Amino acid sequence: MTSQVGFRTFLNVTKAGSSSSTIVEPFSALTSGVHSRAMYVGSNEVEITEDDENTGLSTSVIYYTLPEEDFGALVRSTTLTNNGDDEVVVHGLDGLAKMEPAGGLLDGQMKNMGRTLEGWMDVYQGAKKKVRG
Repeated sequence: MTSQVGFRTFLNVTKAGSSSSTIVEPFSALTSGVHSRAMYVGSNEVEITEDDENTGLSTSVIYYTLPEEDFGALVRSTTLTNNGDDEVVVHGLDGLAKMEPAGGLLDGQMKNMGRTLEGWMDVYQGAKKKVRG
């Protein structure tokens, strides 16, 4: 489920002078045009990089813990680099696909009946069916 509800990055890339854009999701298993991916692990951080030949962009994310705080925290920093010859305009969306509250009035309900509470929060518009009778 990490690929669907974990950290995700979406980029809408338009090359200068072009009227069409390309939507790219770096680090996705379905991404094509990726030249290389690499992971670097340090004592307090993890960095993942990806080079995309189609867009000429290099995407890097680094995760590290927030030091010397009274609470646990994970910091994510995303960097985009244009390695191509063309000028590009990039619109991006980066972050968690799903967040759940911690603490407060919902804390016990989320821990004890999370899937039921999640179902109550989501609203789906279904198609109405005609019933003959």
